[in-house]
Amino acid sequence: MKRSIAPSTNLVLSLRDMGYTLDTALADVIDNSISSGATRVEIMAPPTSPLRVTITDNGHGITERDLLNALTLAYVSPDAVRLSADLGRYGMGMKTASWSQCKRLTIVSSIDNVRHGATIDLDDIRLHEQWTTEVLSNAEIDALPDAACLPTTGTMLIWEKLDRLVNESDEKATQDLASKLNQAAAHLELVFHRFMAHETGHPQIEIWLNGRQLQPYDPFSSKHPATQRLAEETIRLGAAGDVRVQAFTLPHHSKLSVEENTRQGGPDGYLKNQGFYLYREGRLILWGTWFRLTKHHPSLNLSRIRVDIPNTMDDEWHINILKASAQPPRKVRDRLKQIIDALGSPSRRIYSQRGYLQEQGGLYPVWLQRQSAGRISYELSDTHPLVSKFRAGLDPAQQRDFRALIQLIASAIPLDAITVSLSNTPGNVGGGAIDEDGLSATLDSIWERSRSVGMDADELLEALSVYEPFRSNIEFATEYLGKKSEQ
Repeated sequence: MKRSIAPSTNLVLSLRDMGYTLDTALADVIDNSISSGATRVEIMAPPTSPLRVTITDNGHGITERDLLNALTLAYVSPDAVRLSADLGRYGMGMKTASWSQCKRLTIVSSIDNVRHGATIDLDDIRLHEQWTTEVLSNAEIDALPDAACLPTTGTMLIWEKLDRLVNESDEKATQDLASKLNQAAAHLELVFHRFMAHETGHPQIEIWLNGRQLQPYDPFSSKHPATQRLAEETIRLGAAGDVRVQAFTLPHHSKLSVEENTRQGGPDGYLKNQGFYLYREGRLILWGTWFRLTKHHPSLNLSRIRVDIPNTMDDEWHINILKASAQPPRKVRDRLKQIIDALGSPSRRIYSQRGYLQEQGGLYPVWLQRQSAGRISYELSDTHPLVSKFRAGLDPAQQRDFRALIQLIASAIPLDAITVSLSNTPGNVGGGAIDEDGLSATLDSIWERSRSVGMDADELLEALSVYEPFRSNIEFATEYLGKKSEQ
């Protein structure tokens, strides 16, 4: 004998702990706005008491019946056929995302000024041990503090009792809420960047936060002239659809401004942001992962691979409810591994292009790279003109001390600190300063050595232009060597 068992009221309370953050909760709500055809989403957190967060869009709006269905857990089957613009799947995102941040959720929707509204309060559910939804009258909708912001056609979500966001009894609760929303802005600018930039094939949408329009963050620097890219390719998975893959190598940080470097590195730095960027119908759901096909490494900091899948491929990729976990099918996985191998070479080359990281055999390098038994080390070049000239003027005891000094400098390079700094903010990392006297002395020594082998000023300048400190002081070097050649 089979019996129908209603879900416990504790279920909805348990769903609050699915793992949402404010970032991912807001993104899930915006998914619904995009699926409803919205072109503008406004997130507001007025500095009033009690605190609330209001999310309003100008989408198609929903009827009263559909609104109540929308408040029903998993009302739409995950197996249901969805339109390509539908970013949902389980019929739970909007509700569970909201409850992860607040205990009172109100939804009001309007179609040609015909409005419907409903509220679910988790305190009421807990108190009465019964699933209850309060349907709002027109008068109650009019009394809502943000009712005037609801478009003629569109939908508004109101989060109240923000127990997971702030302590409302704290006098700094308003500032804390504003700060957390501002931090979430960077997440939204990345996740929805293709919609905000109105890339081909994706609907355009504006996202506003407390009166500020968010700006798209393109993780591939796809419009920068120095960005390298492989041709986009398609991996066919039969009835499930196609996977589109394109690999990018970002510009070396020397070609970017400090602001561009900071933006491109993101809050977690280059090391964590390298890897695959997985998009589902244009919406970024996972990034900064290599799917265990390789390890994060500083030499791959500039490597990013865009992977596009349709919403018909969730099962093949094992997409979870939070849209925060995925695993590529074997056929795709094999091809992605090949792309990593192909991409690694140009990324490593660009990453190590600075002049002081030269292989032995370059023109007067300051540092030499040596490889022995699989270990790479760097040491000061004792054949550099300035080094050899200085050593030649020393007596034997002083030469011994000088040799010990340059070995000490090479052995004490703070590699761990340099690696961390380059991984996080490469644009802000550089060598020590050198003044004009130091440049002049160095150029004098190099000029004397170059003249002895028949190299003129133009040839020498061209050779030095890839090295530091001359690359950063090329105007001084040009003028100085010009004067030397005239003497």
